[in-house]
Amino acid sequence: MNRKPKKARLFMVVGVLFLLAPMAVPGFSWAQEVTLVVNKDVAVSAVSADEINSIFLGKKTTWDTGEKINFAIFEQADVLAVFTERYLKKSAAQFKNYWKSMVFTGKGNMPPAFKSREAVFEFVSSTKGAIAFVSGPAAASVKAVQVQ
Repeated sequence: MNRKPKKARLFMVVGVLFLLAPMAVPGFSWAQEVTLVVNKDVAVSAVSADEINSIFLGKKTTWDTGEKINFAIFEQADVLAVFTERYLKKSAAQFKNYWKSMVFTGKGNMPPAFKSREAVFEFVSSTKGAIAFVSGPAAASVKAVQVQ
């Protein structure tokens, strides 16, 4: 009797279960969703990935209207990692070291960082020209923008 087909089916079933099991864990997502939010008075509805890179690396400092950009960081580790890798092409550690270097050389100030979504929303809603990122949907007090 040939046992290969049974073994192959067993490996396939185990593989499928391995892939599906994490979905049963509440709050799990394959790729953490990141939402970009701005102050409601910022006159943008979409930004490009290149603009995000320039803003969060301190290279673009004003909106097209001339208003100063004030960006903030959401410090939740998994969200920060997804954001920095996706849009800045850096690890979270590289991003933090980049800003430490900017501060040390006098080329910039460390951006404000917040540990909760609510604190990010409070900063963005009360700061002119503000932009930040969070996980999940935007609060009513801020405006979500699309990434082109």
